[in-house]
Amino acid sequence: MQTVVQTNGLTKSYKNVRALDGIDLEVDSGEIFGLVGPEGSGRTTFVRILMGLLRPTSGRARVVGYNATEAAYQAHRLVGYVPHRPVLPPRLTTGEFLDRVASFRRTEVDTAWRRELIGLLELDTTERLGELSDPEILAVTLVSVLQKDPDLLIVDDLVESMGPLAWALPTIFGAQQSRGGAVLFTSGRFDECTELADRVALIDRGRLVAVDSLRNLRKKGRHRIELVFSRPVDQSVLASAPGVLGAMVQGTVGRVLVAGPVEPLLDVAHDHGVVDVVHHRSGPEELILDLAAQPRVAS
Repeated sequence: MQTVVQTNGLTKSYKNVRALDGIDLEVDSGEIFGLVGPEGSGRTTFVRILMGLLRPTSGRARVVGYNATEAAYQAHRLVGYVPHRPVLPPRLTTGEFLDRVASFRRTEVDTAWRRELIGLLELDTTERLGELSDPEILAVTLVSVLQKDPDLLIVDDLVESMGPLAWALPTIFGAQQSRGGAVLFTSGRFDECTELADRVALIDRGRLVAVDSLRNLRKKGRHRIELVFSRPVDQSVLASAPGVLGAMVQGTVGRVLVAGPVEPLLDVAHDHGVVDVVHHRSGPEELILDLAAQPRVAS
């Protein structure tokens, strides 16, 4: 399996602010990978270094086999990049713009794939770009880079910005994957990554917190579980379950804070007549704080 993104000790500093702090990360071909973190975490800085738009302070980045700083032009021929706020020529129609972009490419454009994308995103190729909404501009940009069948698609905050058109992203990313390409996208929203990413990297204040599937990362975080029993249960029974950090029981209702997998607690609850379970998942900030307090995970 080919590695399409590889960074080693990637660091970027602005005066006294370290936007990236020693990022070691790999993304493989055919993988859909999400870089997730709050505003100001370093997501966009990371992407801009990969695209050769910024130079790292130290460390290195390789994209589709090329040094991202020294061979950006060669890498760009194999990468489709959608920035957070693309600026397109307002007087061109969607069709004219897609044709013009296609003419710049030395690789042959897959016109059937382009037609499929246009239909999926419900774009009007006769409409001028200056008349489109922001989500439609992003959709046109996405089609323009995908029509050249890139080895790697990089999108920055696309999930948040696509608005009502975001429903099409699982299909588009899945098609890119089935064609042998990889996807690297950034996001500040964990829930929207569930349907999109094979793996997720959590980033906070420039540091890599953890890398895993989102499902596994949630298991490593803290969970608030509310249990309803058919009969009163002793608080110490719940408190002694593996992974339980704290438990409180009022009558037949138990409230438990769990670190890690919740299955051991549920096994104990089942033995004591549980009739209902409500799982309150950690929010994005809580999940990052929980995992940041644990040993750092290698990619």
